Amino acid sequence: MIIMGHLQSASIVKDRFSGEDHCFGFVEMPNKEEADKAIAGLNGKDLKGRPLTVNEARPGPIVPARAEAAAAGAASAAAAAGTERNRGHVPRVRVP
Repeated sequence: MIIMGHLQSASIVKDRFSGEDHCFGFVEMPNKEEADKAIAGLNGKDLKGRPLTVNEARPGPIVPARAEAAAAGAASAAAAAGTERNRGHVPRVRVP
């Protein structure tokens, strides 16, 4: 077992219809330095014969139909998220 820091949350992205995973997920870490250490320490590592790709998550595209709802919810989401420290840092893990 490799310990890279504290996790705030973790999730695996799954297909909404089949329930099968998309071979990637997200972990949220409350500390930027630990998140950077985890990215550097795990990127390229072997997992059951497959290399991990670990990087910091980037915002995805906004679907036009959801853009209005996202804009309306952005202010309340920002208020709920609080400070940068409370939002955490989200490394993304992908297994090809």
